[in-house]
Amino acid sequence: MERTSQTDMAFLSEVAARFGVPRRRLAVAVEAAERLSREEFALLQELLLLQTLGLERRRAMAEGLREAMEQYRTAHSDPLQDVDDPIENREAAVAVFWSDVEARANRARLLRGCVSAEEAGRLTGRSRQAVEKQRRSGRMLALRSGRQWRYPVWQLDADEPGGLVPGVVEVLERLPLSPAGVALWLTTANPELDGETPIQVLRNRQTDRVVSLGSRERLATAA
Repeated sequence: MERTSQTDMAFLSEVAARFGVPRRRLAVAVEAAERLSREEFALLQELLLLQTLGLERRRAMAEGLREAMEQYRTAHSDPLQDVDDPIENREAAVAVFWSDVEARANRARLLRGCVSAEEAGRLTGRSRQAVEKQRRSGRMLALRSGRQWRYPVWQLDADEPGGLVPGVVEVLERLPLSPAGVALWLTTANPELDGETPIQVLRNRQTDRVVSLGSRERLATAA
């Protein structure tokens, strides 16, 4: 960190005391805001969203991140040299942990865009019972949250049959994925759709493009 002036130190001390944050932590946060790129700072913001994982899981995540950074700094000149080396138990555990963290983060993101059956019915002019019937028949996407089913808002369209964006049912029928997997597929930018998400393309009434892509995904999975 660049040398800090006495005025800066006094200001940091005052702010740290006001918010109950150690001055060193505050100084590091200021340095991060000044020096990190937008993408790097966005990563720090994402880490803050994972605080619900619990202290021990966050510590393990931080340790895994530190190890990854250290391995990057000391990497061989040939990035593929160690590809065929057996994975150590610790490395495997870290990989599994990061997969779990990513899955939890994706699920939390998806659930933020969901509503209850009652709200889904209100948005589409239907009863709660009708919404739940569509879910049970596999004709409406829903994610489990505790003991409740939550319905992604982006699939709803009150002006369409069934209250759904055209093509959603066809995708549900074709993709051999879990409900969360289908939701992630529909909301992830796809290079075969010119970088748009499948749900965006469906909303633009280009149903055939998405349904065809979903069918190809099914064949690739089966192969």
